[in-house]
Amino acid sequence: MKLLRNRAFAGQLALLGGALALVAVAAGVVEGPRAGLWA
Repeated sequence: MKLLRNRAFAGQLALLGGALALVAVAAGVVEGPRAGLWA
């Protein structure tokens, strides 16, 4: 039972990390041109 709980927790962490990475990439795409990094 403990192993299953740990695996579910790890899955939630992976999902959260993936969501944070997506937000970071989206923010970089939006802020890049504004900051002149892509120009």
